[in-house]
Amino acid sequence: MNKTFMTGRKGLAIPLVLGFIFVAMIMGTTLLFLSRSRGADTVRTVGRFQHQHLTQMGINEALAIIKPLRISEIIAKRGVEWNFRTAERTFGNAVGWCEVQVKTRGKSELDITSVGCWQDRDSPPRRRGFSCLARYRENRTSESSRYSTTVKIEGEWTVENFKEDLSQLAPE
Repeated sequence: MNKTFMTGRKGLAIPLVLGFIFVAMIMGTTLLFLSRSRGADTVRTVGRFQHQHLTQMGINEALAIIKPLRISEIIAKRGVEWNFRTAERTFGNAVGWCEVQVKTRGKSELDITSVGCWQDRDSPPRRRGFSCLARYRENRTSESSRYSTTVKIEGEWTVENFKEDLSQLAPE
């Protein structure tokens, strides 16, 4: 055997192992750093989606109150302008709720505005607003018989003009 070949390899073992450990530490630290920042981004993104869903849910709750009634019944029960606040919901370390306001416009329209409020642990609440217009159309038909006249009322709600109020969004 060649003694020069054996003695040349013997001196590189420790630097080779140390180099491998150094590269592995750099790769591990980089992966750990990237996974932490990605995890924080994911938490923020999920929070934004939950906040948006909460705001849209406020409109859905208003429509659930409105849809079974005629507009005249809504005005008689609730008034020309009314509002409500949904119950607070906990999302991990954040709390969210929704403030909904309904205004009568004209004789057949309701303007619904839903503002979702989202508050992380020690931060002030962030607000996000959605609005829509609910229109009521009513068809009245009368059926006469020899003894009585029956008035049949068919009402239909349509919801349109969904828009997001970007003025309430605070930069994050």
